[in-house]
Amino acid sequence: MRSVRKVWPRALRLLVAAFVLALVSYLGVSYRVSEGVTKVERTPLVPAASVVSATYEDFRPFPPIVLRPRRAIVRVSRSAPH
Repeated sequence: MRSVRKVWPRALRLLVAAFVLALVSYLGVSYRVSEGVTKVERTPLVPAASVVSATYEDFRPFPPIVLRPRRAIVRVSRSAPH
């Protein structure tokens, strides 16, 4: 019979190799499926968008909107901690 000391490292290597092979296979299949699913065939719109919508124009709000960050208010108590 083989001793446990000789069998254990070999079994562990086999287990790690099987895990790595399964992981690489999973990632490869996932990549191929995602490439096939996410490909979009681009076709021109029929009828064109200009038929459906009004003419395009730039939107500029009046008066101009300016976003400014608010200042944080921090209150510090000077009393001793309880």
